[in-house]
Amino acid sequence: MIKYFPYSKKDSDFNDFAQWLEEYTETPKFLKIKNEFIDIEKKLKDEPVGPKRTELVRRRYSLFEDV
Repeated sequence: MIKYFPYSKKDSDFNDFAQWLEEYTETPKFLKIKNEFIDIEKKLKDEPVGPKRTELVRRRYSLFEDV
């Protein structure tokens, strides 16, 4: 995930933030949310419109509240 962040730890203005972000994205909480998000996205690719898809979409958006 850090590879998509356009700043570098080498940039002294963002060193502290980059370090914090790198550490945060390795926490069990973040990894759990990330993995669930990926799992939901995979399921949504093949899930037709209906109650199950609606629930998956709701859960996906609720993950952002957990971050």
